[in-house]
Amino acid sequence: MTTVLVTGAAGFIGKNLVDHLSRRPDTEILAYDKGSDEAVLDRGIAAADFVFHLAGINRPKESSEFEAGNHGFTADLLARLKAAGRSPTIVATSSSQAVLDNPYGVSKRKAETELDRFRKEAGARVHVYRLTNVFGKWSRPFYNSVVATFCFQAAHGEQLVVDDPGRVIAFVYIDDVVHSFLSIIDGVEPETVDGFSMVQPSYSVLLGDLAKKVMVMANIRSTCIIPDFADLFDKYLYTTFLSFLESDDFAYKAIKKEDKRGYLF
Repeated sequence: MTTVLVTGAAGFIGKNLVDHLSRRPDTEILAYDKGSDEAVLDRGIAAADFVFHLAGINRPKESSEFEAGNHGFTADLLARLKAAGRSPTIVATSSSQAVLDNPYGVSKRKAETELDRFRKEAGARVHVYRLTNVFGKWSRPFYNSVVATFCFQAAHGEQLVVDDPGRVIAFVYIDDVVHSFLSIIDGVEPETVDGFSMVQPSYSVLLGDLAKKVMVMANIRSTCIIPDFADLFDKYLYTTFLSFLESDDFAYKAIKKEDKRGYLF
């Protein structure tokens, strides 16, 4: 039995990871998030073979929350592991903004420093992913990525706002992120660049083209023309769009055609 602690388990990435882990019969999942019983975290510190540290703050009400939620919680978690004399494999999510000097970037960079120090002092395997623009099911509009926002707006008949159509954005799909995480449990080391673990593949798309793709998918309900899903990004984008439809929107009107021979729809 492999014991896995997941912090931020109720978040976008955490929820998807826990869902995949739940399909592995040889895995005990300790899911910890805001409001969770502290006993879950205590159990994880004492027994976890793998710690997926996904908890963090990226859109707080006050900028001071960045320090507490990103750097502070990471430092506390690692201090408790160290005090318990434990060095499980740690997989942590950071952000591509860790190179920036804004409050969010600084807090993420300081968390990375804590993780690197723990790796050296405890001799633990530590994998840090600097993620950017993850999209897929259970993402939050106006929070996780522009894909979530566009898909939510299109699914609810709202106007898409494209500030910079020529901007190129790199995306990674949530299932690819999770599969990279799970490969670590299975003993496969992820590809690294400059010491940070990478998720492959990555999809680069113009913001204007992204908006057009989403609107084509929204119009499928009236055109009944399905896109060519040979392009994996289009396939995953449509999957994400469907996740934002209301349940009633999965029903289509049956148009009845009738003549002297009878009728059909």
